[in-house]
Amino acid sequence: MSSIKLLITLHFIGGWWNANIIEIEEQAQADGHGPNIFNAFTINGWPGDLYDCSSTGQTIDVLLTADQPLASYYMSAHCYDTLGDAYDATTTTGIVTYENATPSSPLMPNLPAVDDTSVAFEFYPSLTSLLNGPHWAPVPLEIDEQMFVTEGLGLVPCGANNTCGAPLGLAFAASMNNESFELPTKLEAFYYNLTAGIYTTDFPKYPPVVFNYTSLSNNLNKALVMTSRSTKVTKLKYNSTVQIVFQNTALVGQQSHPVHLHGFNFYVLAQGFGNYDPVIGQKMFNLINPQIRNTAGVPVGGWTVIRFTANNPGVWCLGAIAPLMPILVDNGVVALA
Repeated sequence: MSSIKLLITLHFIGGWWNANIIEIEEQAQADGHGPNIFNAFTINGWPGDLYDCSSTGQTIDVLLTADQPLASYYMSAHCYDTLGDAYDATTTTGIVTYENATPSSPLMPNLPAVDDTSVAFEFYPSLTSLLNGPHWAPVPLEIDEQMFVTEGLGLVPCGANNTCGAPLGLAFAASMNNESFELPTKLEAFYYNLTAGIYTTDFPKYPPVVFNYTSLSNNLNKALVMTSRSTKVTKLKYNSTVQIVFQNTALVGQQSHPVHLHGFNFYVLAQGFGNYDPVIGQKMFNLINPQIRNTAGVPVGGWTVIRFTANNPGVWCLGAIAPLMPILVDNGVVALA
């Protein structure tokens, strides 16, 4: 049987709640926890036939070589979790069926364990771009702005008359360089020059303290774990080239986190475990055909380096659950969340 190659675009993987999303968000913000566990995962917005019900996620273009025996096959995915806490243990599916195949039950692939970091890490850094493809653009080699950003969970005061479930009687807060972004009172402030009392342009480009970021001995270290709610932003020139090192921390547990940038695609230059070493890390950079994404995972106890051009004015977010690191671009605002 001859084989063919198919280009498939997957919005992979999304989440589905059987509830009001606004209420879920408000509840998470009120007690400092993450949002409730998904009721289902989705592929291209559909939960699949393993659920009784009829999103955050990411898009990826993949080349599939259709060279298997004529049949139906599940395309499936489940959660990757490194924290060991409660998670959605279900599996989402799509079905690929060959033309002229005899009707049959789809064949299910063997999925790795939910906490199999070695398989996850082997997969993600192995992705590359199609060099000189229709949407290919060379990696910019001159860097205008560099940032080193610690990312993970921090703690903030619980607030008067509130009961919070985080350790030490505090509330959880997503943290980048010990700052946790809080939406300002007026989102259009930059456009109307109404900056006073609304935001400042002093978001730190580096963490306030250099420490052993990934050492579990720093778990709940009170000198390091506290973060601040703020409306600090980083100012960038339009069309500048930005390189960011995202460094995972172990201050409140240790977990792989996604970083997602709205309004842009970025090059994923390298990923690794442990504390980022600029000498060793730069030798790992793929400057020839790196993957181009709008979402990348920061490995548990590790780091990810991205590079992008700030050429799309507007208000954008980079992150997972909540806005964390706003970036102000001349002629517009880019918000990293």
